[in-house]
Amino acid sequence: MSKSSFFNLYNIIRDLDYNVEDELCRFKLDSHIDEDNLRDVLIQCDYEIDLSTLKGQFLNISLDSSSWLGGVCPIFPSWEEFYDRVEWVCQFPDDFYILESDISSFDEKPDEYKRIEVLINFRKLLARMSDHCVPEKGSTMGRQKLFFLIDSESGARRFDIIPTSQWEWVKEIRVTNEKINSLKFLMDSMSLEDCQSSERRSVMRTAFSDVVGYDEKINLEFRKVVECIEILCDRYKDHHEIFINKFNVSEIIKDINDKNLQYTSKISEIVSSGQTKALAIPGALVAISAVLKVDGAWDAIGVLVGIYLTAAIIHKALSVHNDSFVSIKDQILHEFSLFEDLNENTGVRERAEVTRKSLNIKVDAAIKSVNFIKQVVWSTVVFTSFWMVANLGASF
Repeated sequence: MSKSSFFNLYNIIRDLDYNVEDELCRFKLDSHIDEDNLRDVLIQCDYEIDLSTLKGQFLNISLDSSSWLGGVCPIFPSWEEFYDRVEWVCQFPDDFYILESDISSFDEKPDEYKRIEVLINFRKLLARMSDHCVPEKGSTMGRQKLFFLIDSESGARRFDIIPTSQWEWVKEIRVTNEKINSLKFLMDSMSLEDCQSSERRSVMRTAFSDVVGYDEKINLEFRKVVECIEILCDRYKDHHEIFINKFNVSEIIKDINDKNLQYTSKISEIVSSGQTKALAIPGALVAISAVLKVDGAWDAIGVLVGIYLTAAIIHKALSVHNDSFVSIKDQILHEFSLFEDLNENTGVRERAEVTRKSLNIKVDAAIKSVNFIKQVVWSTVVFTSFWMVANLGASF
């Protein structure tokens, strides 16, 4: 059934007198209505016409869904019948006409429609929040039963909800823009698919436990739960803000730890490289001595020149390492200064300051190690020089 077809039928029957009896709606036809056109409109609306449909001055329309090819009758005598239908299938019909209030799907949504919409959508939200529901899936998910088992600081709490309702109290639901917007915010938060989906669901469940926690009963009255939508939204926002702050703090601390590991690795790598270079002196001494076989002054001079050149190269390389440490120290100062504007209550500033001081101590120790290696290198050169001079003097 197309919207235009139903609109044509709606325009024909909306001004007619009617009475409803035993799922049969009888409209009294005006003399100006073209019955052939009416018959075509009914066929276009997927209504199964029989001999009793148009009889005398009356149009008899069955309200039984079996008389409609689409399986749904779009005409409802009252809001109660409309609610019973929507509550059963948990879906709103695309096209409808409420006889008692002369309201259709072509009109602006009245409060009755909004009440039903709030109820159905909130039940869907609770079903997604629950640990178990009946039915477990599909459009009617959670229609019969909802079970919650929520951990809290005081221990696990169990809540059971039978989310069924009667029109008598549904029509009394207070519908405000705040309630509608609160429910929309909660549903949007639950529907958002990202890396924090499970955390948001957990936060919402905790907020729900807080809201209904005043009631020590295991079986919660659905009506009271519906009345708490605005409170649930506010409580969820509070809990979610706390979670976001904790999440941000955790991320920042992780960043601090990563920087600590990064700079510690750099420092260790440079110190290790400096130590490796220092080991080149003994190797060079042995190699040069073996090649020249020091037997005279010129051989000794050759060995000393080789040792000196090797030491000079190592000294230059170690000076580059020292420059690297100075640069690392400046980087540490710059990067950890970014944490100074954080709230002191989070403990992040203290963590960053402790890490910064620890890294500076490591850098200072590394610089001392490199300077010590330099001293060892030149001490080796001086010792070798004196040793050769003494050996040459003894040989002469």
